[in-house]
Amino acid sequence: MGSQKPENTTDKERIAALQQRMGELQIQGERVRLGFVKTEVEACLTAVQLAEFELRSGNVTAAEQNIRVLEEGTATLRRFLPGLAAEQRQELHPQLAQIEGALDGLKQKLRRKLG
Repeated sequence: MGSQKPENTTDKERIAALQQRMGELQIQGERVRLGFVKTEVEACLTAVQLAEFELRSGNVTAAEQNIRVLEEGTATLRRFLPGLAAEQRQELHPQLAQIEGALDGLKQKLRRKLG
């Protein structure tokens, strides 16, 4: 079995190997989390565009659906952003602010449309 250590491996060596593997898994998890957050940002930006289009087209129901998607997306981003490295948070925070600003604007436009 390739994953087992030879009989003469010391406990110290096994612990070091486990620590190294844990570090590798942590880095991999951080990459996956960052990829997920970036994908969520892109989905939210797309939902902003769709909601704006639907409002301009007079399709209030579809606009409302996209606004709900945006609300869920911003909640997801707020939940996962703190788990990222400080540099990554600084990079993504302006995009979150942009999305939240667009969401507020869309809600106002929807209220005006509904009268």
